[in-house]
Amino acid sequence: MFKYLFQKCMKFIGITLIIFFLLLYIMIFYSYIYDLCQIYYIYFEKSLAVGLLMLIVGYYLGFCIIFNYAMGIFVHPGKSNVKRHRNYQLNGLDESDEDDDPNNFVNIQDTRPKICRKCNDFKPLRAHHCSICNECIYKMDHHCPWLDNCVGYENHRYFLSFIFYLMVSTFYLSCLFFYIDHHSAGFREAKRVQTKIFPVVQLLCYVLSFVLLAFNGWNWYLAMKGYTAVEFWGSRSDGKEPSDYAFQYPTISQNLYHIFGTYSYFKMLLPSIRALPHDGTKWECLSQQQRQTNIKPDIEEQYQARNRQTQKYQDEVEDEEEEQKFNSFERNNIKDRKIQYQGNSDDDMEDGL
Repeated sequence: MFKYLFQKCMKFIGITLIIFFLLLYIMIFYSYIYDLCQIYYIYFEKSLAVGLLMLIVGYYLGFCIIFNYAMGIFVHPGKSNVKRHRNYQLNGLDESDEDDDPNNFVNIQDTRPKICRKCNDFKPLRAHHCSICNECIYKMDHHCPWLDNCVGYENHRYFLSFIFYLMVSTFYLSCLFFYIDHHSAGFREAKRVQTKIFPVVQLLCYVLSFVLLAFNGWNWYLAMKGYTAVEFWGSRSDGKEPSDYAFQYPTISQNLYHIFGTYSYFKMLLPSIRALPHDGTKWECLSQQQRQTNIKPDIEEQYQARNRQTQKYQDEVEDEEEEQKFNSFERNNIKDRKIQYQGNSDDDMEDGL
């Protein structure tokens, strides 16, 4: 009961925060168009070039923010869709319900597939069970209430791009506000067109720019190092550094490639929808020496045994379901034959009489 109420409460908070953000976004964007653009347009003697440039920059940043925000909300972070049969006995597969144990994230020498006892799904490497979404999320970073969604393998890039463009936009607006404050005499006449929300938006931009700078620094640091927030805090909570084997790659571009699906830093930040390197279940395990020498192991060779076990398990589940269907069909046939036999016996008795 408590778990159900907790999930419903978090969902309500998530929807509330989404509405709050959209209202805040509309207010700031409105102030930019009807306050800042007009003020600078008047200040530069109604220069059409200045007005168009500010509109183009504003609409581009606004589109990047809302595009990545929407994708972060609606794109599922990734989960297993292979359900475990309720009465099926696992053969050689590990069951895992210790989601908060740091060894689940850093002990990657164990490449056997796992089953989550909480949702009965396959639990591949780097997957974590979210108590709010009630499902195992591939490469889970964290549950974001502002998105009302988990940040995982499929939508991590949209989350990073979203907070990046938020930071760029607030710094851009803060610079425009700062220039007005330090040239107040020249803007005295132009500021007559400002709306009542102008000072509120100005204060918000000053505060949010520094908050988002710290928030971006932390999230981009983890992304460039190849960690998720769950993995980082999972290892720290045990009072030890990550093990000799880790998922991080030797270079920043390699780590970001597995988030954005491209090695181009320019393309990473463009609003786009592209395929990722794999399905979120296969991860290369790099030793300390391999990370230092930039040697990459063969991922197919490393996960060959794990994939065979997974396929074997799926085949056995399908065979069991087919057997159950066949047994059910046989039982129905026997029942029908009994009914038919009883009917024939009654007819024979009537004929005898």
